[in-house]
Amino acid sequence: MPRMKLPSGEEMRQWNLIALRQMGPGSRHIRDIDTKIRQMMLGLGVPANECDFVPRPKTDPRNRLQLNAEGGRSQLKTGRAGASELGSDEKGLLVNSKPNQGYWRLTHKGRAYADELIQKDKKRQLAAIGRKQQSQADNQTLKDLAGQAGVPVTKIRLLQKYSITAADLEKLLKERRDAQYQEEDINPEEDKDKGGTIAVGLGSSSYEERLDVERAAIDYILSKEPTWHNANTPDNRNNPGFDLYQTDNGRKNGKKTVWCEVKALSSLFRPVSLTPREIWEAQKRKDNYWLYIVENVGAENPNIIRIQNPAYRTDERFNFGREWRDDKASG
Repeated sequence: MPRMKLPSGEEMRQWNLIALRQMGPGSRHIRDIDTKIRQMMLGLGVPANECDFVPRPKTDPRNRLQLNAEGGRSQLKTGRAGASELGSDEKGLLVNSKPNQGYWRLTHKGRAYADELIQKDKKRQLAAIGRKQQSQADNQTLKDLAGQAGVPVTKIRLLQKYSITAADLEKLLKERRDAQYQEEDINPEEDKDKGGTIAVGLGSSSYEERLDVERAAIDYILSKEPTWHNANTPDNRNNPGFDLYQTDNGRKNGKKTVWCEVKALSSLFRPVSLTPREIWEAQKRKDNYWLYIVENVGAENPNIIRIQNPAYRTDERFNFGREWRDDKASG
């Protein structure tokens, strides 16, 4: 939560009104009013030591929050706040209901004014929630695209720091995809028809189809080898580095001991590539890291090609070509 400064006496006017309105009808002692304001300040991110600091300990035992809150109440009593909206019968928004005893209450105008402030505050809160939800959606989009590009999740904040948007990353992915098509002499439309694994833009039908094929491949592996656990969750549907894992105790929340990246093909085998993040995981895990290539996903009998320690078995472009199709690990 961002750090917020303690409001001044003038700024404390609205917090006195809101505090009294939320505390209900009737008179309230300044001790209770200040306690309520303090709770609100802490909720807004004002440091407790700033609220409780006593600026003049030798002459006045009151802390800074109490002094500012008292200043705000004095202004509300004299009518300096919202005076143009007040009737002749009520010159202020607060009255000192029990003089010299520290009790205050809202006037009729004060209650109406406090209700307006509370409604405005609710609108601000709703707007802030909306901005937060949009930011979370943007972050998820960027996270998905970063996963496709092989960018570790820990680097996403760095991308945002340098104003690299999801659109920028998607453009980079498209350029990478086009270069790979050209390098492998693949027709993009033919590859789309064959269910190729090169990802296109997020939100496009090809990308969603690729996710469906990958999910089907993972489900097929889990049905054949139930010792695996799925690393892709609804909150993290594109886990970078690996898709499956095994644990020391066989439970999902156990210590991970074996990792597996899944490449899914709805057609027969064709070369697949590992991202830099997947290569990094494979190099780190060595023989405990597997690459599963599932071909003919969606057919009656898909085929699983299993490659152990793939980081040391790739060509110079981190590709796995057709020579692996007949490897003894397939089946």
